[in-house]
Amino acid sequence: MKNLLVLTSRIPYPPDRGDKVRTFFFLKELGKLYNVTLLSLIEDPGELKFKDELLNYCDDVYLFHKSKKQHLIQFAKGFFNRIPFQVNYYNFPSLKKRIRDVVEEKDIEIIYTHLIRMAPMVQDLNIRKIIDYTDAISMEYERSLPHRKDLITKLFFGWEMKRTRKYEKQIINQFDQGWFISDEDIINLGLQDNHKVLRVPNPVEIYEPKSDYSSTGKIIFVGNMSIAHNIAAVEFVVNKLMPKILLKMDLEFHVLGAHPVESVKALHGKSNTIIHGFVEDIYSELRNADVFLAPMFFSAGVQNKVLEAMAVGLPVVTTENVAKSIMAESGEQLIAAKETNDFVDSVLKLMGSEDTRRALGEAGYEHVKAHFSIQCLQEILKENL
Repeated sequence: MKNLLVLTSRIPYPPDRGDKVRTFFFLKELGKLYNVTLLSLIEDPGELKFKDELLNYCDDVYLFHKSKKQHLIQFAKGFFNRIPFQVNYYNFPSLKKRIRDVVEEKDIEIIYTHLIRMAPMVQDLNIRKIIDYTDAISMEYERSLPHRKDLITKLFFGWEMKRTRKYEKQIINQFDQGWFISDEDIINLGLQDNHKVLRVPNPVEIYEPKSDYSSTGKIIFVGNMSIAHNIAAVEFVVNKLMPKILLKMDLEFHVLGAHPVESVKALHGKSNTIIHGFVEDIYSELRNADVFLAPMFFSAGVQNKVLEAMAVGLPVVTTENVAKSIMAESGEQLIAAKETNDFVDSVLKLMGSEDTRRALGEAGYEHVKAHFSIQCLQEILKENL
């Protein structure tokens, strides 16, 4: 087998947020096809304890520690060059040297680089290189601007969006392949005709779907609750949707996910909202709910949370951008809503009919099984690496 280096800016374990879920799945599958060495940046020395777990999926693991202060010094360099700030944040010459040492020591033949932030570390190496963009990050920045409340923050992300978009378009020239999670991200960057571009969607575990669609009175949302688009989604549900829903039906809104920030914790008890924090078995919680409600207004790429809900047959109400990214038709495999009243009406429609919940949930399950299973990922990797 060939020797492959997986390079990530975050340790892929535990898989408690979208980017780590993707790299963890890829790490496991690549380990079946190649001799895999993992090299990950860490900010917290406590993450060293996860090395043994990761060795179950690859041949060797290198965890390269840099403190928050060291990262911020690199970040500040973004004011003096044209590289996006998030790329500067991870741009360490010492890491670059360590990667070259590992490439030589392990006789690496292929490098899988996760996200544009790690591109400077390997872009000039003369071996086969894949850059996994995952999302068009500039698209997420652009979509977030109307939701940024602070003027300085809005100006900063507007500036960073332009720099990031230019970088995303150019950096693919330094790699043999560029992987994206959805066609929407590819088209947004104008790369649909670039022969190097490949759509590689996130896989999800496909379990036995729900069989009981009788009402539990539970609406649910799952996501890392320190991430801006998840926070905005939950705040929208609690402040805008639940008061209107409760005028018609007595339902509960359950929020599950690691690292809830204080503003999210403060929503506990408001408009029948229950903030759970981290939950060990997400799939059991999804099976015991009636509707997955995810108003993701400025996310990019594919939302794992939506795929996971559909993978157990839970009917989903979300936004058009999410539906597009997973090639789903509103009214067929999920419901895509636009405005406050659309979301409210969609939830009430589903909650009012067990047959409607079942039909949408089962169609969503079949869609995910056909397009986002681990078997689908395995076929793509075998054909393109």
